Amino acid sequence: MNIPEIDWYERIPDAREFTQIGDKFMVNVGDFVIAEVTRVEVWGVFLVSDSCELFMNIPEIDWYERIPDAREFTQIGDKFYVKVLAFNPKKNQFGVSAKEARSDLNPWSRTGTLEIGKIFSVKVTKSVEYGAFVSLFPGIECLVKLEDGGRGLHVGERVAVVVIETELERKKVCLRVI
Repeated sequence: MNIPEIDWYERIPDAREFTQIGDKFMVNVGDFVIAEVTRVEVWGVFLVSDSCELFMNIPEIDWYERIPDAREFTQIGDKFYVKVLAFNPKKNQFGVSAKEARSDLNPWSRTGTLEIGKIFSVKVTKSVEYGAFVSLFPGIECLVKLEDGGRGLHVGERVAVVVIETELERKKVCLRVI
């Protein structure tokens, strides 16, 4: 049986269909499991659950905290409640998410209706060469592009912004400084 190349973010309905007959997994895509950290790297966390190797990328760790280095967030022996997202047959490893296991904490589900024209007072969290990131709600940061007033903003500064475009299904909100 040929095993196809699978991207971590591609959702696979059932990992068993990509394994040879006789291979058995104790976890499957879509399961919620408790997993223990076995190794931590800058870019992510390796875990184990029921003898299955799992991997969690940094963006899948937490809804609210920005984590630049996973080694500063967790250590070997810590346990996470995770959702199994995908199977990578090339590495014989499952991709998991602590965020998806706690979808009730998803800040995007709490935004209500972000109407175009609505005004917010926001705090600048990061200044970059192409604009500035601002905290719209806890756990939701938006980019204010240079052409929309993101030039010259400083970290910690509070500014008034107006919503100029929304694509909530893509988790995208465009803001302009007023």
